[in-house]
Amino acid sequence: MRSLWDSAGISSPSTICALSGLALERRDLDAAEHLTERLLSITEQRRPLFEFLALLGWAQIWAARGQIRDALTTVEAARQVLTSAASPALLAQTDEQETLLRLSLGDTQSPAELASNLPAARRGLLLARGALAAGANHGVQQHLRTAALGDLTPRQALVRQILLAAAAIERAAQPDSAPSSRVLAEPLTAAEERVLQLLPTSTYFQIADTLYIPRNTVKTHLRSIYQKLAVASRSEALERAVDLRLL
Repeated sequence: MRSLWDSAGISSPSTICALSGLALERRDLDAAEHLTERLLSITEQRRPLFEFLALLGWAQIWAARGQIRDALTTVEAARQVLTSAASPALLAQTDEQETLLRLSLGDTQSPAELASNLPAARRGLLLARGALAAGANHGVQQHLRTAALGDLTPRQALVRQILLAAAAIERAAQPDSAPSSRVLAEPLTAAEERVLQLLPTSTYFQIADTLYIPRNTVKTHLRSIYQKLAVASRSEALERAVDLRLL
């Protein structure tokens, strides 16, 4: 990443932001630090947006290195850069990052206040993480129901499934879990199982195309699946399927 930067002579702030984010995704912290330093130098030209983005990048670098207190201080510095006319999306970025940092410190109270200003999908995911950290497994499902599946990005949808799976594992590990709640009264047929496996990532039309069956057949299978899982919606079906370890 750093050799690419040096050889290409990149100076576009938006490109620097993108490369820094990519370096963080790859956990190449040295490259991320190098790029963030370059982005901060642009702030000498009185460009507060890039100073804000650079500070958030620094906070992520501190967090990746386990220096959570430094990361929190840097997030607050980023928040101070914003003007009163700053877009809600920028404010949401600081709230979301601070929420994740405080959760990593075991603080499950502050995140609830910070997440209240976030869009429903992101708020539900963050509160679910807080509930999981606090051992409130039932709360995980409640928070995840607040975000419709269609409002989630592919990455957020994956995080949602991971949270549901983690909550199901925690419930299964509890000695007072009722075995009867984890057993279907009537098992799914092979055809229903194939439909269920595609349900987290596919629409009804996509399921029909993938399995080479009519769309009405998909709907028939789904009605039967919902009945056997004792649920009334797609999101409840996915949660119940994870709980039963069918997904």
